[in-house]
Amino acid sequence: MVQKCASCEGEPKLAAMNKKFGMIHGLLSLANIMAFGSLAMHSRYFAGKINL
Repeated sequence: MVQKCASCEGEPKLAAMNKKFGMIHGLLSLANIMAFGSLAMHSRYFAGKINL
């Protein structure tokens, strides 16, 4: 959820930059979570192939 910035009231350009930053930040956070999940699945797959 994006919160309004008190100093952005009269600055539409700053508000637009904050909105774009929030969107990019959210997408990158999602990409990081997906990468971590992929790493976990990949690690589990290779751990199953180890013969001890």
